[in-house]
Amino acid sequence: MKLTIKSTAEHPVLLGSFPDLFRVGEYQGNPTNYSAQLLLPKSGPQLAEFEKAARAFAKDAWGDAAKTAWEKQAASNSKLMRDGDGIDGTKSDGTPKPGWAGHVRIKASTKFPPKVIDKGLNELTEDSGKPYAGCHVSAQVEIYQFRANELGLRLLAIQFVGDGEPFGGGGNGGADLSAFGPAEQAPAADKAEW
Repeated sequence: MKLTIKSTAEHPVLLGSFPDLFRVGEYQGNPTNYSAQLLLPKSGPQLAEFEKAARAFAKDAWGDAAKTAWEKQAASNSKLMRDGDGIDGTKSDGTPKPGWAGHVRIKASTKFPPKVIDKGLNELTEDSGKPYAGCHVSAQVEIYQFRANELGLRLLAIQFVGDGEPFGGGGNGGADLSAFGPAEQAPAADKAEW
């Protein structure tokens, strides 16, 4: 079941940390998949729409056993949704994960490169610097069944829709390069004595 999760100005969907949109990810030295964490605002319509679609898919897949399967997956380590205000939204050192507060995290992955586009539907490349962790995105995912009774999300496409506060303080976009002035040959310094 395909589902498009749209970011809005009032309720932006954030791209979570460490997106692997242009290269296959890596975990403990082993290749994983292309993937993205999507942070859905609890106050927006996206979370309710996603949960409604996922529950409908589960009911179609498992019939009367859907509620039990849903609850079992929610209690397991392979949760479909993670509460950003709970233990899942906290790093191992006890600090909050960037952007998780007030959101629910879903993760989608794929073995194949997802489509990555801008607002004008133009294809983006890694060199564009967009999308980045913390920006506003829309996404198309596909809900699927794996294992006997679990749901997964396949990442089909990500659309960069606007700038947000970058997570992790990385990047150098705020540098004021004019402070350097033109490069000059520095005079030879006296040798430091001990």
